[in-house]
Order: sequence, then structure tokens, then C-alpha cells
Amino acid sequence: GKGMSLAIAANDAKYDTLDMLEAMLGSAEAADETYASIVDLTRDTTLTIEKGQALAQSLAMAGLTNTALLKDAMRSIATVNSVIEGGCDKIQGLIEKATTTGKFVVNAKKLVGTGVQLKSLYEEISKRTGIGVKGMAKQLAAGKVSAEVGIAALTTVIETKLGAAARKQAHDL
Repeated sequence: GKGMSLAIAANDAKYDTLDMLEAMLGSAEAADETYASIVDLTRDTTLTIEKGQALAQSLAMAGLTNTALLKDAMRSIATVNSVIEGGCDKIQGLIEKATTTGKFVVNAKKLVGTGVQLKSLYEEISKRTGIGVKGMAKQLAAGKVSAEVGIAALTTVIETKLGAAARKQAHDL
């Protein structure tokens, strides 16, 4: 019947995603782990499996191949998406740009509509780098904050601020 062919198509999409992730992340284990976290996100956020597959692919193609960071990035994007319509595109853009350039650059304008406050992000980066919050804008502009540190700080701020709200949205569906 119709349900069966849909299930087969979904399964094909899963294997295509796994193949792609394995090629980009370098191992079947990393691919499986990443895929499992996409499935988890569909339970904890409003993310659909299709969106999750596309997101993982997009981030991996931008060069985010550290599995732990990739999973955190996906969780952050899905979290923002659950709480603020459209805010996730900005977060994804920030993460992908940082990954591609190796440097984390952010300003207040880039965070408008994401639910993330620049001050909170500066404080979190400061905790991780020892750079003072006052001098943060200069240091960021000078490329002194690595993509990895910036992304980790961003994902922490998002989880702290919006994580519970996202889970609530997911469970109210």
C-alpha cells in the first residue's frame, strides 16, 4: 500500500544521509551517532526528520565535522526553530560562516530575532577564553575567537536560554 512505499522512501533517505555523513565525518560510527541525534531532536524540538537530514548535510558540507560540535549545532538550530519562527536561519548562518572561515564573528544585528543576547554570548565566550567582555567586540573583529570556541559558546547560551521552551513546544504538538 501507500504507507509501505512512503516507509521505503524514508528508509532510502536515511541511508543516503548516512552515506553522506559517513563520507564527511570519516566513519560509520560518527554517521550513526549524528543520525541518532537527529532522531532525538525530532522528539525534543519541532524539527522534522527531513529538516534534520538537510541540516546535518548543510553543516557537514560547511566543514563542521567534529561530531560533538555538529550535534550541539543541530540542537541549537532546532531549539531556536522551535521557539522563534525563522530565527534558526540566522543561527545556522553564523555557525556555517564560522566553520568555513575558522573564526567566530558576531554582532548584535546578526542575533536579532534569534532570542540570543549579545551580552550573554560575550559572557560565555569570556568564560571560555579569558577575554574580557569589554574587549570582546575588538577581539572578535580581529578574528581572535576560533569557530570551535564561538560555536560552543553559542550552543551553550541557546540551550540555557531556550532549551526548556523548545522542549515544551515539542511536547505540546
